[in-house]
Amino acid sequence: MNHYRFCVRFLAGLMTLSLLLGLVVFTTAQSVSAVTIGDPFDNTGSNRPDNTYTIPGHGTRGPDEGSFFKTGTSASGTPITTGTGDDWEAGNAESPVTITFPNTSDSNYPSEYGKPFYSINYVDKNDFLDFSSADQANNFNKTGESEFNPGNVKSKMDANNKLKSGETYDDGYLQITGNVPIHAQLANSKTSVDAAMAGNWGVMARVTLPAGVDAKSLGGAVDWTGSYFYLNLQTISLAGQNLKNINFPLQFDHHIYLDAQHKNVFYLKVKGIPFGFTPSNGNSSATMKLLNGSADYLDYLHNVYLDSQGKESQLDEIGDPQTVGSGDSIQPNFITQNNGKNTIWDPFYGMINESFSNVPFVGTALKLVTSAFSGSPVYEAGSVGRAIALLNASDQSDNRPMVKIDWDDVNPVILGLKLIKAFIFDPFTRVISNYFVANGFYGSAHINFSFDMSKYRGSSDTTLQSLTTNRLFAAPYSDGTFNTGDTSGSDDNNRRSYGITMYDSNQLVDKYNVLSGMDRSDPTKDTALLNQMKAGTSPMDYALIKTGATGTEFPVYTNFTSWTAAAVPYDKDTTNDTLHSSGNPIGDDLRYRKATPDPRNDGALLNDGGNIIVAKNWDHAGHAPEFSADKKTLVKAGSITPERYANVYEVYDYTKSTPTLDPHPIYSADEPTLKVAVANGTNIKTGYTGEATSDFAPGQWTYSGTLNGIPIASANLGLNQSLTPTMDLSSSPFLIVPKTSVTNGQHQTYSLGN
Repeated sequence: MNHYRFCVRFLAGLMTLSLLLGLVVFTTAQSVSAVTIGDPFDNTGSNRPDNTYTIPGHGTRGPDEGSFFKTGTSASGTPITTGTGDDWEAGNAESPVTITFPNTSDSNYPSEYGKPFYSINYVDKNDFLDFSSADQANNFNKTGESEFNPGNVKSKMDANNKLKSGETYDDGYLQITGNVPIHAQLANSKTSVDAAMAGNWGVMARVTLPAGVDAKSLGGAVDWTGSYFYLNLQTISLAGQNLKNINFPLQFDHHIYLDAQHKNVFYLKVKGIPFGFTPSNGNSSATMKLLNGSADYLDYLHNVYLDSQGKESQLDEIGDPQTVGSGDSIQPNFITQNNGKNTIWDPFYGMINESFSNVPFVGTALKLVTSAFSGSPVYEAGSVGRAIALLNASDQSDNRPMVKIDWDDVNPVILGLKLIKAFIFDPFTRVISNYFVANGFYGSAHINFSFDMSKYRGSSDTTLQSLTTNRLFAAPYSDGTFNTGDTSGSDDNNRRSYGITMYDSNQLVDKYNVLSGMDRSDPTKDTALLNQMKAGTSPMDYALIKTGATGTEFPVYTNFTSWTAAAVPYDKDTTNDTLHSSGNPIGDDLRYRKATPDPRNDGALLNDGGNIIVAKNWDHAGHAPEFSADKKTLVKAGSITPERYANVYEVYDYTKSTPTLDPHPIYSADEPTLKVAVANGTNIKTGYTGEATSDFAPGQWTYSGTLNGIPIASANLGLNQSLTPTMDLSSSPFLIVPKTSVTNGQHQTYSLGN
């Protein structure tokens, strides 16, 4: 901006200015309470939480809340699984459900479950966003295409992975979408059903953040209400006929597990949602329920299934509205299922009819046969009920009986029942047993979770918090990127500043050994087992990663760039700080500064919206007001242009070979690619003629620009300066009134005293 002087004439003590006053609203950083709260629970020793649903000092968590644990690893404990199913009943493992991450290049791996990946996008809202592949996810900012996007989520990046015009790094959501191929296998045990319903199964993830990003602060920004799961599992096939899909509900356990050795690392746990079934009407009806509905109902409803047409549906039959009850009694509105015959667990009627009902001749015969069986309210509940009823059928327990038929007493002539038993029912029992137990099954979990950057509290380094709070964190590399290439971290072309490593159930331990000594062979023998496997107290609730486990590194693609420099409004005039700041350019008042210069003694605020030269010093003499020799008359008004407050800081020292935190100012003279302007809050034209169109009472300047073509983090500066003249007539011998008030029949009456 050129050197401006604001000339003002005085006539008979009256200042006349041609000003059209306008208002600009001043906004500051949003103040939002954290959703991950409380002091970290110290799980480094023998101290065990009574229930992991309880937030220390706050009570039972809500569906939108989470808490911290001091560590995500343990050097000792009973393995959650060992890879050997028999170890469950032998007491050598704490869960009967083994979950591993298969080699997707293996010939046995079904290709329809895709390759493993995580893709991170910086988006405008938090909603379910699903991609069919890493390629689709990584081009979202370019094409806007996705497999499923009901909320019309949009990237804040343009096709070149740079911040869109008009967008800012403030607020927004850092959304992570992933495809996690899995293989699951259950122990051949009557209590496998109990463990599955208790949510006593799962895996963990280690999240590594760019150097300088505080894990606790970012973990506190996880939006628990925006976590979604889409679990797609292999179907069970019998004689060429496929059963309907089966499913199990997943959740993040609402904890951020910290790492004492690495401030930029935290851990997440994915586990089953605890649920069960309540029988009624003499075991002819049943209703699904969550064991802690008030905490988990939203997580359950965010487990979705996409059919072959890509239509979203809930896992089980849900009524309208989707929830019932309130407070501690809230539950998803599960629809009560009927048609049981003294048992709610027998799946044969449902599975045979839905599989073979359309097969000529066979279907008709089987309908007659299965009329002797009971319908299963559990099986009919939906995909989760179907899975649990089938799992129970592979090795039923006495408290979950199925209809018993004495085949020897049945007339063998009638429809050849013995042949049907031999060739249909017995083989099917073997099929489902092989599916769950002997061979296991493949699938993939599509995972969505987000960080609400309006809740990010910035770096743990207090000197950086004002720069980093409530916004996307700075890029650790000068080109604004994070991960590149195959994200392996092997070289600079394959950067991995943001990493996600998955740990399967064989790499987890229960350090408290909560099932020690309990009988796992039969749920009716040891009530202590079922009492322990409840919401918040199962082994998986206490599970940690075994110290030294290597895990499986997933590719992590970052489809965004971030700022490498930030605007820092600060008064560079050493004679008078018109911002009344803390004295530190990047002090904690950075987001709340307001310029209130005196128009006579400091100068008028003027802006033409042009480019700004960011200099180390401000030319006070060249912009200061000029007075007469007696200091009573203002000869020339001073000017304050945006340059006076223009400062730009880098968070990292980009000259180092590795990302190194070192906040420091930069200047136009040293950075020829630095471009800064205040495009809003203009009140003069380019080629200033001495007239301002408005003042700033109040107003705002937004400092924005680019460095190396990458948008800098913008900053707002509040303004409050009125150029409307005021006069103090308390000691004047003259009474001055507007001419219009005493002409054309107008008059003014004043009491002049005694």
